[in-house]
Formats: sequence, C-alpha cells, structure tokens
Amino acid sequence: MPHSPRWKKLGLRVLMCAGVAGLALPGKPKTASVAVAPFFNGVFPPDAPGAAAVWVSVNAFPGLGFTDPMWIAEIPGTDEFVVVEKSGKLKRFRNDPEVKAVSVVLDLGPQLQVSEDQGLYQIAFHPEFGKPGSVHAADVFLTYSHRPAAVGAAPDKSMWRLSRFQWQAAAGRIDPASESVLIQQYDPNRWHNGGAMAFDNSGCLMVTCGDGGGTDDQFGQSQALDGGFFGGVFRIDMDNDLSRSHAIRRQPTELPGKPSGFPASFSQGYSVPNDNPWLDPAGGLLEETYAIGLRSPHSAHYDRESGGLWVGDVGRKDREEFDLVTKAANLQWPFMEGSITGPKARGPLHGVETPPVYEYNRAAGGCIIGGMRYRGTRWADRLGGKVIFGDNVKGSILALEEAPTEGPPFAKEILSGFGAGIYSGLANICTDSAGEIYLMKLNGRGEDGGTVQKMVPGLPYADPPALLSATGLFLDTARLLPSPALVPFEVASPGWSDGAGKQRWIVLPNDGNRDRVEEKISYSAAGNWSFPAGTVFVKHLEMPLDERRPGVLKRFETRVMVCTANGGKYGLTYRWNEQGSDAVLLAGGEEESFTLTRGDGSSESRVWSYPSRGDCLQCHTNSAGQALGLRTHQINRMVPHAGGTANQLARFNSEGMFEPALGEADLANALEARPLDDDTAPLEHRVRSYLDANCAHCHQPGGMVPYFDARLQTALQDQGLIDAAIKGQYQLAGGRYLKPDNARLSAMHVRLKSDLPGIAMPPLGRHSADQRAVDLLAEYIGALGPVVEAGTGDGELVAARAVRCSIAAPREITAGEFEVTIVFDAAVSGFESADLEVSGGQVKSLRGRGYYYVAMVAAEREEVEISLPPDRVQARDHGNLASSRLRISTSGSGPSVGTEVSMAGSQGTPGERMPKAVFK
Repeated sequence: MPHSPRWKKLGLRVLMCAGVAGLALPGKPKTASVAVAPFFNGVFPPDAPGAAAVWVSVNAFPGLGFTDPMWIAEIPGTDEFVVVEKSGKLKRFRNDPEVKAVSVVLDLGPQLQVSEDQGLYQIAFHPEFGKPGSVHAADVFLTYSHRPAAVGAAPDKSMWRLSRFQWQAAAGRIDPASESVLIQQYDPNRWHNGGAMAFDNSGCLMVTCGDGGGTDDQFGQSQALDGGFFGGVFRIDMDNDLSRSHAIRRQPTELPGKPSGFPASFSQGYSVPNDNPWLDPAGGLLEETYAIGLRSPHSAHYDRESGGLWVGDVGRKDREEFDLVTKAANLQWPFMEGSITGPKARGPLHGVETPPVYEYNRAAGGCIIGGMRYRGTRWADRLGGKVIFGDNVKGSILALEEAPTEGPPFAKEILSGFGAGIYSGLANICTDSAGEIYLMKLNGRGEDGGTVQKMVPGLPYADPPALLSATGLFLDTARLLPSPALVPFEVASPGWSDGAGKQRWIVLPNDGNRDRVEEKISYSAAGNWSFPAGTVFVKHLEMPLDERRPGVLKRFETRVMVCTANGGKYGLTYRWNEQGSDAVLLAGGEEESFTLTRGDGSSESRVWSYPSRGDCLQCHTNSAGQALGLRTHQINRMVPHAGGTANQLARFNSEGMFEPALGEADLANALEARPLDDDTAPLEHRVRSYLDANCAHCHQPGGMVPYFDARLQTALQDQGLIDAAIKGQYQLAGGRYLKPDNARLSAMHVRLKSDLPGIAMPPLGRHSADQRAVDLLAEYIGALGPVVEAGTGDGELVAARAVRCSIAAPREITAGEFEVTIVFDAAVSGFESADLEVSGGQVKSLRGRGYYYVAMVAAEREEVEISLPPDRVQARDHGNLASSRLRISTSGSGPSVGTEVSMAGSQGTPGERMPKAVFK
C-alpha cells in the first residue's frame, strides 16, 4: 500500500497529516482517558492463575548470586553446600537461607573451555568422603571441558575430562595441584557433553557423555562399543577393588581432526567393574560402557531405591525424552528419536533396546532437564512417588505420574514461568541428602545473579472467567465490539501467524486523568517499554478459510497478556467456538485441524496451534520484555484516527501515556519499522523489520539464542548476520546466517522457508511459511552481491569499509511533496539535507538518527532525481558509498514509483537494473 508521509516539519512545529489537528506534546493529556483499575478492574488475577501455579519457586539463598549455576550438592558431614558454576568456580556456603557470603573452593577458569554446552559440569563426592582413616576421605570428582594450552584450542576443539581432586579439610577448599585426570578425550564439537555423575549402590561411579556433538550422531559413537567415552553411560570403580574389578584393557579411540600439539586421549587411575555388561579380555571393547544410545544427556540422577539412572536426553528436532537407564540399556539413538524413526538406519543391536519412559515433541518444549523420583519427606503428600523434571525452553517444571489404569505415564505441569532459554532458564534439578529439591536458575550467559531456587506450594489464583464474554473486554463479544477502556493499536511489521489477521488493544490502568507515573508506560526509544502492573494486552486472531471469500472469517483465538509486578507477565488463550459467538479459556495448549481453500478452488489441510500459558512465555521472555509489538519502531506509524489519520506514537504521547513525555525531536527522529509490502522503503529495511518482528524476541543479546541480534534498532553492521558463521546446533554445510548472493546457503532463508519441526523458524505459532517474506528475503540476499574482504566470518565485515546506503521513494506523489527513505548499514553522523543531491526539486526537511533517515522532497519539475554521493557522512572513521540514483516522475508521462536508475556516478541508463551492493 502507499506509504503516507508521516511528518511535515515546519520550523519546530510537527503537524498531523490528512487534516488532523496538531497533537499536543508534553504536558496534560489532550483527551481524558477511560478510568480502569489494574488487571482490568480485577477481572484478571495479579499473578499467573490456575494449575500451573500450584507450586512456585522461591530463592533458597536470597543473599547469594551465582554465575551460571549448574549443580548444587551437600558437602558430606557438614552443614554446607557447594555450587558448581559453569564458568569454572566451586563456591561453598552455609546451608542457611540468611547466608550472605561464599568461599571459592576451586577456580578452573584458566584451563576451562566455556561455550554454549561447555564448561564445568558437576561435582561428586566419594561415598567415603570425610570418613576418618579412609584413603578416599578427600576424594572429589569433577567433569569439565578442558582447553589445552595448544594452538587450535577452541570450543569445537577441546578435551573432555573426568578428574579426581583432593579436598583440603582444614582449609575448606580443593587443591588445584591435586588433579588426577582419569578420562581425557578429544572432543571435536561444543555440543552434547553430558558430564552428569553419580555413585551407584555398589560404590561405582557412573558418568554420562553425549555423542560428541554435530548432527545426527556425526561421529558414529552412540552405538559403538569400541570407540570413546561418547553417547552413553560409563561405569568405573574408583576404589580399584580387584575382587570386583579388573584393570583397564582398552584406551578410548581418538576422533579425527585433533590439532597437532593437543594432548592424547586416555583413561587411567581406576578399574573396570567385572559386572559391567560388555566385557572383552582381548581388549576389543571399551568395557567401561554401561549403556549406549544417548544423544545429549545433560542431566542424570541415580535412584537408590530402584537402582536406575534417570537421564534427560535432549533431542535433535522432534522429541525430548526421559530415560530410565539400567544395565546394558540401548537408548536407541540415532536410529530412533523417542518413538519416531531417527536419522540413521538401525544396525546390529547391542544390549537391550530401551525406549524412553516419557517423551514429548518440540511443541511442548525444547530442552529437557531430567530430574529424579521424589524421595523426600517434606512434600511426600504432594510429590511422593512422582518423577520431577523440567524443560529449559518452556521454563516449566513437571511431575511424571503413573497412569491410574494401564497405559503410559503422564506428565503434569506443576510450575511455570521459571524463565526460558539456555542462558536464562532452568539449568538443572538437584536434591540434598534428604531428597528435597533445588532448581538451578541461570541469569544470562556469563552473568552474575543466577540463583538456587526451591519449590514451595503456591496459593493458586483462581482462573479468570471461563468465557471471553464474561471478562468484559468486549461490550458485544459476538460483534467484537471492545470496551472503551481498550485502546486499539497497530504494529508496522506484524509477526507471521499462518496468515491470520490480528487486532490489538492495550488497557493501561489509570484513574481517568493519567497524571501519575504509575499510570504511564516507561518509554524507551530503542529498548523495551515497561508497563504498570495490571496492564492488559489483547490480541485477536482470525482468517478466511476460503480465499475466494476473504470477508468470511474464522475466529481462532483471542490472547490476553497480563503485566504483573516487577516486570512480570503471564498469558492466557481464549479459543473461539465454531459459531464465532464466544471463546473459552484454555488450561493448556491445543491443536485444531481445518481445511483452507485456495483461490483456484484447491484445498489443503492445515493445523492451528493454540498456545498454552507456558508457550506464551517462550516468546515473551525477560530479554524481549512484556509486550513484543508495543515498542517505538513498531508503534511509530500512521493509523486511522478520528476520521483521518494520525501518527500512533504521537497519539500515545498526546494522551499522556508515556513517562517521560516525548518532545518534538523525539517524535520526529524516532525509528520506524516498515512492512514488507511498503515498497517506498528500501528492501533491506523492510526485511530487517520483518526479522525484528519474527526473530528478535529470541535472537538478541541476553535472549534465548543470542548468536546474532535481530533487533531493528541495531544497525546491520552490528547484527552479526551478513556472512556470519552459523552458531549453535543447527548446521548448514557451507552456510552462513545470510550468505550474500546465495539464499540456498543462508540459514535465515532456509529456516524461514521450511515447515519442518526443529528446522522451521520461528518455531512457535506457525505451521506454514510466509511465502512473501521468503521471496523478499531471497531477493534481498541476491542483491547483496559477493563479499569482499569479509573479515572474521562472525559478521564483523565492515570495520574497514565505507558504509552502504539504500534509498527508496513513495509509490504515489501528493501535492508535489514526497518522502525519500535513506538507510545506511551502520549508524552515521554529520548527515544533513544538503548532502543529498537533487535535481528537479529540493529537500525541505530531514529527520532521523543513527542509520535511518527520511527526507521530505518538494518536486519543482515533472521529473526529480535524487541520490547521495559518496563520502557525505561519517561512520567509524569511514565515509559512505554512493547510493543509487532515484528518478521520480510527478506526471502521468513516467513511472509513478521511484525508479532506481543507477549507482550514483556510474554510466547507467534510465531503467537499468541496480547493480548488486558489494560488501568491501
């Protein structure tokens, strides 16, 4: 659609378009608001309602903070705990909720390899730890990723270790010089490291390790009995009791690719139990193997009553599984993933094929954190006999119960909203010697403020009304006529939800005057907005089921997001009935099958996923804030208002909704997102606006997957996208996040195009690809051209080159004035109206800041040409490359769309295709 001029600057006065009166700026609200008490007059509870609030988590030691806490254990014979920090420190402290101080027991940081799935994993104490006279009284064991002091050491080239250390009882610390490396093996990949440990009832040590990382059992270890300590559970005798064990007969096999100068892989210092399942006196098998077929056993807990090891095995892309490991178990990876066929063919079977006790798909979570059967006494009446586990991605704790009749066990969510993401969510579930549960809570990658939480029964708030009509949000629910307290708003670049249309409202609590800080939105020009407790957001989703009848809409759902105290929030989903007359509150996620009829009469089967309350928080994360769409660049757009149009950001400001109130310069220079179909904006900015709306809630600093920054407020140069190496578990051979001139090798394009679970992005809220976005992203990638002097491969392309500049003009010219949008790929300074080269017109004003600007141009002839010559602005000690030259016709004799004629200064002819932008 045509992009209307958003601002006309006349001196210091900012006017509204289309005849709407000028908006009031800072000061008293121009119009009175509708008085509404917090939580929509108390209709919605002040915290998350329902069954998921039966348990809550509280900080067990509120006076302490930790950096990436991975494990907690009691120090036997004392009243103290020790916490394992992923970054390499062991911290000791009193078991007292009032404790304020910790002591560092050991710091392995200098020799540690830390990355997404690497670091210090766990501590285990010998069963005779602290026993007077025992030779093992000081023995403690650690698993970690070691970074050798050798050329080539990196996250994907390290050594996995199991080591024994000596505890110095008098000093209350571990002697770092006492390390005796028991198992050391070359690890060619940062993922799937395991490292969980437990002593079994016989006193033997069990330890887990994943399949070596990569994709699809890349190194062929999970079903191997003659390889390394990968893809299984391994059992060793640390007592070297030759009445029950024998000497090591086989060394681990080296995996390929180890850099020259790295230490050897080896095992030593223990014996092999004679009752392990796979023995070979000839030394042909790795006899330490106790169970095989694991992929990424991040967490494991031994159950002394049953003698089994509960293992949470993180899945590839389809299933998360909870396994009970016993002797000679084959957990089936990689020929099975849960109950579905895995990525490799079934080969000769070793051991006892053992399917998971429980599994779930990626719609229900994405990273299982295995727990244990509750054996404590404090909550035995509530949790006795249940197996507790969690999910890092979903931020929930669940209880696994046996079916009351024959059938598989079932899981109930008992705690939600724990925090989601590999850097902000659940790291592990642990117990003390009494069997009471502790939850390890991360606080961002490498950030202090991680906590040890414990579960306590909550006083669950009652659910809000079961019917949408009973909430009062709509005066007439069947007609979707909103309450006057609901303030409508639109976003410039909406997220994709299988093509559904959306309507949005905000309810900001106030007394009718909105003159107090607690009644206002805490405004940020570039960051998240913060909302008063009791603010309610409403989003309604519907779509036509027959493209030949676009006006006949099926109502799917109305979502409600409620802001709680201290920046918290919870989400609710109301599912509409078939008649479209009312909607029912859902207790959990649901799916609905339906048929979509295309414009040519063909049809296809579709699925609609209704989000659970936990699903809502997978996108509405702490880093993404309380509302995804309510932020400056999304709200800063023209919308219908009072019979005309108004700028939405200015309207919010005039109604006194912001603290602080915005001035003229704030409004004029605010960043704007632009929708995909707005071809008056450069393609680059439209694509980046789309990625911001659909990806940035996870992909940003501190987000769930912070490998790149998809936020629109971040200039392209700083996003880590162009020609940047793909990080994390997803792999695309030869690929990059955005590989210039090659959509097929651009992970963003491949995943946006896919509809396969585990591959498709975004992973929630959609079952079909947005083909328009897929096509435009491919067009954008194709226009990037080859990378010249690409630099590090981490998106750091531009430190030694001038910035690129893209410009675009409107589709229609009104009254001889039109806007030209100018976008740089880095923030610039010194950009003024006079820098633009214009023939046939003149620049009346220029607004914007950073990398985004809009010029108002007055046409003086029937044809106007405009461009930005090279080296007119500054960015990081460099100038700019020349932009394209736009030719705009203001009469019927030529095109009505700004035409890119050529790169400025080139010899292109009118209508010539724009040369590809070259990164150099």
